[in-house]
This record gives sequence, C-alpha cells and structure tokens, in this order.
Amino acid sequence: MIFVLSCKSLNVIIGKWDENGLIRAKELIFITISLACYLIFAMYRLCFGVVIPAIEEAFQVDKAAAGALFSATSLATATGAAIAGAFMARMGMKRTYLLGLIILCFGMAVAPTSFNFAVLSFYLVIASFGAGLFLPTLYTILGEYKAKSRAMILGIANSTFSLGGFIGPWLAAQLIIIYGWSSPFLAFSLIGFLLVPIFWLFAHPLRNEMSEGSRISKGYSQVLRKGNVIKLLASITISNFAFFSIIAWTPTFLIEFQGFDFYIASIVFSLFSLSGIFGSIILGKISDKLSNRNRLAFITAFISGLISIFLYTMRSDYTFIIAAMVLFGFTFYPFWNLQMAIAQESVERKYVGIVTGIMYTASLTGSIISPALVGVLIETIGIVPSMLYGASIPTILYSFIVLTCKDLRDVSNKDHN
Repeated sequence: MIFVLSCKSLNVIIGKWDENGLIRAKELIFITISLACYLIFAMYRLCFGVVIPAIEEAFQVDKAAAGALFSATSLATATGAAIAGAFMARMGMKRTYLLGLIILCFGMAVAPTSFNFAVLSFYLVIASFGAGLFLPTLYTILGEYKAKSRAMILGIANSTFSLGGFIGPWLAAQLIIIYGWSSPFLAFSLIGFLLVPIFWLFAHPLRNEMSEGSRISKGYSQVLRKGNVIKLLASITISNFAFFSIIAWTPTFLIEFQGFDFYIASIVFSLFSLSGIFGSIILGKISDKLSNRNRLAFITAFISGLISIFLYTMRSDYTFIIAAMVLFGFTFYPFWNLQMAIAQESVERKYVGIVTGIMYTASLTGSIISPALVGVLIETIGIVPSMLYGASIPTILYSFIVLTCKDLRDVSNKDHN
C-alpha cells in the first residue's frame, strides 16, 4: 500500500513534468518497475540482520565470520556499481538493469543449495554483484528530473528501500521459523524472476541525455575538486558505516541484550525501516523548502545519534524500545536522500550522474567495513560498546561533517532554467 502511494505521488509529479516537456508519460512505467526491482533488493539486503543468527546456527560460524559475509556482499555490490557505467555505455540502461536483476535473482535462487558456509558466501556475492549493476542508475534518473524537488523525489526511492527494510525482516523471520534459513532467499528470487518479463515488456528506455555512457567516463576531476563533494564523500561513508552496523547487528542486540525472542526482535527492528519510509519523504520535502538543506541533515543526524545512545545502552521494556526504534528510523533514514541531494546540487547538471556514482561507491565503502568490524568487536568487547562504536559515534560524527557543507543548489539548477 505504501509503495503504491509513493508511486501515485511520483505519478502526480511526473504528470506536471510532462506538461513542461521534460519527460514522456511512458517513462512512469520504467520508474515504477525500477522501484519494484529496487524493493526486491532492499528486502534481500535488509533481511540480513534477521538471517545472520539462523546462518550462524546452521553452519556453526561465529559473528566475525557472519559479519565478513555481510561485508563481502557489500564489496561485490560496490564492484558491480563501479563497472555499471561501462555496461550502460555498451548495452544501454534497460539491458544493464535487467542483467543486474537476473544475476541478483540467480544468486539468491541457488543460495539454498549451499552445503557449507563458503559456498553460501560465493552465491550471495554473485547476487550482490548483480545488484550493483542496476542500483546507481535509479538515483541518477530521479535526481535529474526535477531540481526543485530533488530531495523529496530521491526520498521516494529511499522510502522504497525503507519499505523493503520493513517487509524483508518480517517476512524473513516468518519464513525462517517455518522453512529454515534459506527460504527468504528463495522467496525473494521468485518474486524477482516474476518481475523480469514485466520489466522487459513494459519498461521503456529513458531519454538519451539521461543514459549517455560518455558522462560516466568524463568529468571526475572537476567533480572531485569541489569541497562540498569531498566533505560529502566522507560523511556518506561514515553514515553508511553506521547504517549497516545498525541493520546487521541490531536484531542480535535485541535478542542478546534486551532478551527479545527471535520473532519479536525481527518485528521490532522492522519498525526502524517502516518509520524511515515516512521520514525519507517528509523530511526530504521539508528540506526542499529550506534555504539551507544541510542544517536539517545535521539536526536529524544528531538526534539520531542521541537516540541510538539511549537505545543501545539501556535495558528497557517493549514500549520504550518500540518508540525509540520508530523515532530512530524516522530521523536516521533520510541520511541518504538528503546527502545525495546536496551532492547533486553541488555540481552542474551534466555531472550529476558522475557525482551520484562517486557518492554511491563511497557509501559502499562504509558498508563493506562495518559489519565485519563490528562483528569482531562484539566477539571481543561485547555488543553494547560495539554498537556505540559502530552506530552512535559515526552518526554524530556524520552530523557535524554535513553541517560544514554549503547549499549550492543554484549551481545545478541553472542548467534547468
């Protein structure tokens, strides 16, 4: 229902754009199906925190090994994202996106056949590589459509990711209880494979100016000379480090420290993403109306850091944990679309694709390091200080870095006028 509402909101916006001749109406189909594919990835990616305890039990591995698996899949996604531009230049956006979806679904489909942890890791790395082929393009497409509503539009994509974070852990927990650790991967792959023919039949390629491969290979030096971009590369790396620490280890924290059972922990954790659906769009829309977007990014990040300190240090009842998780998700989740909007507004329109790819790759650096590092910390110093080092402190640090950025939306908007 929330996904449908997001698509309806996007339809209204696109209708307005179409009147101005910016895009064709048929591109709505492409965007809607792209968001549906993105939802499959989000369900896969954000169910890891729930699946990890089951994998540890099934293959008798420790938290360091489980965290290393999470980090390996992030590295594979980063690799796919790094070469996605070359694929798009040769194959076009539609075929590249479709290829990535097929590889993602194939890796998930064969994961249940794993007879040991190494084979499972290999299959999930393949799946994550496929995801990397199609992920960066969506944020570029949406970010270029309407500069004045950039953060809200990017928030629609971010809310789709959040929706996957709500559905994925809950559905994974249900399936694991009944069918075992491998069932979520099989279910998600089946849904993804069903989307493949729909994508092929109904998706239309975007305008040539949106998918020129030459843009990806040019302009890096100009982009990297900008102080705003350098600061944002640091902040999105740190904030994504915190985010993946949260999604990888919060369910374990709820089980081991708060004493929740597996099912309750998955439900409570899913509220983090559920509230993020609304936070991404609402706070994104608010930031579009502000003269200084980075101040809102600072406030939400700083509040998130404070909430996480209380969440990860206090033994509390269900009511407090649920309230904290909901508020935490609402304020934390917009970190992605707010920073991406600031970055895209820091460059001219012809460089939006480049800065989006660079930002995405930098963010994956944080996600590669954090699950494994925090997993090792949990084994050595315990889960409470590990979550403080892995989630709370990086979130507060990110808030102060993004505060130093400047609002430069006139730089990118001048090409739209």
